[in-house]
Amino acid sequence: MSPERSSRSSRSSRSARTSESPRPSSSFRTSRSSGRDASVRDSSGCDSSVRGVYRGEGLPAVCGVSPRVLILGSFPSVMSLERREYYGNPHNQFWRIMDAVLGIDAALPYSRRVEEMKRRHIALWDAASECLREGSSDSTIRDAVGNDIAGFVKENPSVRVIFLNGRTGAGKIFSRFFKDFSAEFPDIDVLVMPSTSPANAAVSLAEKIECWSAVKGYLDGYTEGSHDGY
Repeated sequence: MSPERSSRSSRSSRSARTSESPRPSSSFRTSRSSGRDASVRDSSGCDSSVRGVYRGEGLPAVCGVSPRVLILGSFPSVMSLERREYYGNPHNQFWRIMDAVLGIDAALPYSRRVEEMKRRHIALWDAASECLREGSSDSTIRDAVGNDIAGFVKENPSVRVIFLNGRTGAGKIFSRFFKDFSAEFPDIDVLVMPSTSPANAAVSLAEKIECWSAVKGYLDGYTEGSHDGY
């Protein structure tokens, strides 16, 4: 099983620079109003006017020095938001896959796993910065607001690839907000990967690991201060 290429790229050289992740840009706040009072929600972010509906913002980007790889999810699950962790649902296979591909022990505390990702020049974020959603299903996402992915890669020109975690989740949201991304950033590959969500049971863990192994190919031989000319 191979990653699905969302955009063609021609590799070119750019100078890498270190940056903290940017704040989401207001220029992408293009969602329609849902008609409900956004203030009607409890401390967990649930809209109390509709049982099980979540309305709110996602998690800040995880970004270290000179990220080479940016992995985008769709929007954090309810459990991830409660834990303030990317892929916080233990049934999500993301961290098991990173364990198999990169050797980052899935049993480590979340803070350690995140540090290991940053040390390997991998950044984590989501395609949507906020949305209205029932439960944790991507299929129920409405009124999504896109994160400023273009701003992120401009602030972090060392990025060479974006992996989209799932076609119908991150892939769909990214395509909606960033139709001209490949034209603006032709040297950045955009690859659609099989979703690590437990809902994607049609693809085996072994197949997901094989596909996600493409991440490693973008990191081999890459260390800070030695960027293959970038």
